[in-house]
Amino acid sequence: MKNRILSLIIVVLLVLTFMPIISSFADTDPYVDDPFDGNPTTAQGTTLSTTPTTPTTAPKAIGKTISGLKITLTSVNSLKLSWNETKNAEYYQVYRTDGSKAISFYAKVTTNSFKEKGLTRGKTYSYQVKAFSKTLNQSSEFSAKVKTTIFANKIASVKATAKATSIVLNIKKVSGADKYEVVYSTNKKFKNKKTATSKSNKVTVKKLKKNTKYFFKVRAVKKVAKKNYYTNYFKLNKTTKK
Repeated sequence: MKNRILSLIIVVLLVLTFMPIISSFADTDPYVDDPFDGNPTTAQGTTLSTTPTTPTTAPKAIGKTISGLKITLTSVNSLKLSWNETKNAEYYQVYRTDGSKAISFYAKVTTNSFKEKGLTRGKTYSYQVKAFSKTLNQSSEFSAKVKTTIFANKIASVKATAKATSIVLNIKKVSGADKYEVVYSTNKKFKNKKTATSKSNKVTVKKLKKNTKYFFKVRAVKKVAKKNYYTNYFKLNKTTKK
């Protein structure tokens, strides 16, 4: 009996002696098997997922459309084309036509604007723009089309209708004209001339003498960037009625 009690005491002492060593080995293992889901857990019980995660950041893409395309005249025959910047665009392509053929590629720019000079007066120009990203291998859709007619350098025709004391001038409209200027005189060299202006292309010259021949010079006027531009004079003469 005494031997059994002595043996039990020895076993308890051995267990107490080696318990700290066993605990230190257990603490060095950061993972504990989770019998419920098969995924390893930390010693504190937090599950470590083995399933790959999907990135939360969406891949880059170029803007689908170009907005705000507009034309600003900088002189009688030059303009600036501008538009809103497109997301992730590296450069833009400008497409143009002057009406003689289909719209086609015209210029490549790295900013959201394009300047053009030396345009032909009287012609209508149309533009579209498209954005590109070489890095992303993507492009936007075409912008909406914008167009402008460059102020002409001549008037196509003027029709005069005479009355006893007035003459009515019907001027062929000039695209973009702000007003029309009429110079008239009874002298062919325009001595003692008078001038009339009108925003309308129909101008009535009043207080004329009956049965008198009048000489006219007519031109259209357009103001761009605080400067006036003119067409060439259209000349004609007409005699009032008796």
